[in-house]
Amino acid sequence: MKRLIFMMAGIAFTTVAMAQSTDTKVEMDKKKTEKQLKNVIKEKKDEKKEAGTDLKHLKLDKAIEDRKEVRADRRLEHKKARHLRNVHGVKNPIHKAQKEIREEKKD
Repeated sequence: MKRLIFMMAGIAFTTVAMAQSTDTKVEMDKKKTEKQLKNVIKEKKDEKKEAGTDLKHLKLDKAIEDRKEVRADRRLEHKKARHLRNVHGVKNPIHKAQKEIREEKKD
């Protein structure tokens, strides 16, 4: 009887400890994807600025290559946003990431 009580108490404590885990794999994937989206948006903005500077200085070949990189980043950005929208149910992930970037820059 005593052994049964201790076993039940152990099972109860184990169950409670497992139920309190902070992040599940899905939540960790969501956070990782949001962070990647923010990084892609930052990179795209920098490359877009660089392409504009090259175009302004009449470095056309370099500007064309930079534009290709910007388009590739845009495709990647929208792919990550689509994943966040469809799998995790995030509304307006690109706008949300841009807003977070502006707030980080502000601080």
